[in-house]
Amino acid sequence: MGKRRKPKKRPYRQITALAVAVAAVAATPLVTDVVRGGGSTADGLRDAEAKASRSSDRVFPATVQEATGGPELDGGVAVTRKSIDPASVKVPRYASGKLVPVPGGARPTATRGRLMRYRVLVEKGLPLDGTEFARTSVRVLNDPRSWAHGGAYRFEWVTKGPVDFELILASPRLTDLQCRQGYLDTDGLYSCRVRDHVVINAMRWAQGAEAYQGRLAEYRIYVINHEVGHRLGHKHEGCPGPGRLAPVMMQQTKGVGECRPNPWPYP
Repeated sequence: MGKRRKPKKRPYRQITALAVAVAAVAATPLVTDVVRGGGSTADGLRDAEAKASRSSDRVFPATVQEATGGPELDGGVAVTRKSIDPASVKVPRYASGKLVPVPGGARPTATRGRLMRYRVLVEKGLPLDGTEFARTSVRVLNDPRSWAHGGAYRFEWVTKGPVDFELILASPRLTDLQCRQGYLDTDGLYSCRVRDHVVINAMRWAQGAEAYQGRLAEYRIYVINHEVGHRLGHKHEGCPGPGRLAPVMMQQTKGVGECRPNPWPYP
């Protein structure tokens, strides 16, 4: 979703310095890895930031089976048992900088299609329900209107073993830091995908976007489908014509133009 930065032309005398900077970036892991676990703190996030700067009720059918066992959430991620008015949720620009895996898991009921395993991580300190985020994601992705359409894919939320990607819910500042690793500017406003990391901006998850005003549940479907779509190899698309449904790979967070908002790849 973020806009890709164009590299500036540099004079010959800066080539050596540029080569050193590029090597430093290549050796630096995604912020996802810097701040997750291992006793990482806000100091680790600041170090990573310095390095980067240098260089509706029943929206879904029952298409998944949730795994049992373990607490709803742990590791300090906020749990909200009751529904929250989105207008009352104040997402901080920066929370803790530490990503915590959401325990649990859910497997698809479908038996055909390429299996995509993914882990869900939520930044500690966000005033959002990590379990709701994880459960929503697996229901969205396994919906026949999503990328599971026609038996193409099936998605499994896991907490152990190898994964095809990580789905991350992060504060605007941490989102920016992660997306910057892929040379994307999200400006504290957008979400992105960098390699095998799908990063959802928590501010958008809590408040939605203008095109989906009053339809937060649909916006959440859209942003998951859009960013995971990038992980599956899909690129941005434009509005096909006045009054038409916007393609899910259109940057609908920025507006839909003459199109109508649409959260599904196969509505």
